[in-house]
Order: sequence, then structure tokens, then C-alpha cells
Amino acid sequence: ATAMESLSEAPTVFVEFRSKTAVDEPSGPALNIPLDSSPSRLQELLNHVVLHNENPLPYSFFVGDAEVSGTLASTLGTGANMENTIVVTYLPQALFRVNPVTRCSSTLPGHTEAVLAVQFSPDGQFVVSGSGDRTVRFWDLQTETPMATGTAHTDHVLCVSISPSGQHIATAGKDGEVIVWTREAKVYRRLKGHRQWVNALAWEPFHKVNPETGVGRLASAGKDRTVKIWDIVLGRCIFTLSTHTMSVTCVLWGGDDCLYTSSQDRTIQVWSAIDGRPIRTLGGPSVGHAHWVNTMALNT
Repeated sequence: ATAMESLSEAPTVFVEFRSKTAVDEPSGPALNIPLDSSPSRLQELLNHVVLHNENPLPYSFFVGDAEVSGTLASTLGTGANMENTIVVTYLPQALFRVNPVTRCSSTLPGHTEAVLAVQFSPDGQFVVSGSGDRTVRFWDLQTETPMATGTAHTDHVLCVSISPSGQHIATAGKDGEVIVWTREAKVYRRLKGHRQWVNALAWEPFHKVNPETGVGRLASAGKDRTVKIWDIVLGRCIFTLSTHTMSVTCVLWGGDDCLYTSSQDRTIQVWSAIDGRPIRTLGGPSVGHAHWVNTMALNT
């Protein structure tokens, strides 16, 4: 009532609200409202006076086929008959309600030391975790129970990466060894080559996988300043990227046959995933980051 009184001096018109889905029936009595009413004012009237919504919703408003984007007067134009009741139709706007996370929905106990890496499978059926207790655990997400425990590592498991097909799981850590597991938690390959621990893993994108084998290549980044590209079918290193001058902290495999690596040497380097040829270096002593580059993200 106060809002209406504050605008009582403006020219007014009788308006009847009708839903776009039921245009033959008015949603409530006609209201005498100011002609300079904006969509926000119409929304306020519709929610509180006409529909009595406890939780106000956003609406779009139309006079005929014209949307009310400015004022009601600008939408009606100068030729409209203000003595007649104007029919304003409304349509709910898309509304996405996100409920805040206020409690833990599930807990999966099992590790005896800190959990250092976790990844969900592409199909959402299971999750794999690596821990300071030197184990790799496979969890069934449907029953929220353990599926299997891998005990092949001899030191902290620092990273976990599941292949795009979900059929192979790579893990690595402070023992410097990359272990590839099957979906059934059996050791498929043990890849040795890094002289120090392994910080990060990345699988070749699914659309780049060799169609003959159906298995993609794997990249591993280590504290020994190298990135190794592995053929996991043959169990051997294809080539090594070794121009970083400090520990390699992250590796990403792009969809355009490029590898991206970051390092404590404050640079990001781009490589050809086909032959390991360096393409460009981002950053350096005089430009870019002033300290370690710890992580990256791609828009592909």
C-alpha cells in the first residue's frame, strides 16, 4: 500500500494479470497501477498482491506480443486507450534453486593416514583414493562400500588419474613409480623411470586414443624435472620432456595434440604431444609468475 501511495500522483491504468498458460482467465482482480511501473514493480505486485507467493518468483511481462522491458507506458505507446483495462500476461522465468550443503551426506572410512588424492570414474560408478598410508582404495558409489584395496605402492600415493574410458586407473607418488590398475583393482603395468617422486598424471583425451588398442597414452610429471609419456600397452616410455629446471608440479593433456606443464621454475611450457617437441614457454625470470606455478586449467 505504501508503494502504491508514493506513486499515486502518476497517471494510472487498470491492469489485469493473466498467465501465458491460461490467458482466458484472470489471475486476480484488476488493479489500478501507475503507468510508469517497471517490470520489477509488476513483479512485486504479482507476487504479493495477486498470487500471494510466499517465495517470490521472477516473471517476464507482456502486453500482447510486446515484452515490458521499460515502463508500462513505453510498452503501450501513445495510441493505447487508457480507459480500458489492459491485459498483462506473465511467464515465469527459468529459476535454478541451489540448496546449500549443510551436512555430510556420506563418509567412507578406511584409510589410516591423510587422503592425498581422489577421483571419480567417468561413469560415476566408483571413486578411487590415494593416501599417505601407501594404499589405493576403490569405492563403490552405489553402495558406498569399499570394492578393493591396492597395496603395490611403497610410499605416499600423491596422485590418482582415471582414463577417459574408465577402464584403467593410474596412481603415483613418493616412491617414483607409476602404477596402472584395471577397473577390478588388479595391477596392469608398473612404469619405472622417474628418479624422484611423481607429482601429477594426465591421460590422453578420449578422441585421441589409438583406435587399434583403445587405450590412451599417459603423461607423468615428476620432482626430477621431467615429464614422461608412456605407452601403457607396451609398458615403456615413448619420450621424455626435460627442459624444466625445477620440479614439475602439474601436467595437462589438451585436445589439440598439446601437452601443458607447469613447474616450480615459474614457467608453463607447451609441448607437441605427437613427438615431444617444445612449442612455447609462458613466463620466466622477468615475466609471469613471481613464484611456483602449482596448478593449471584448460578450457577444452
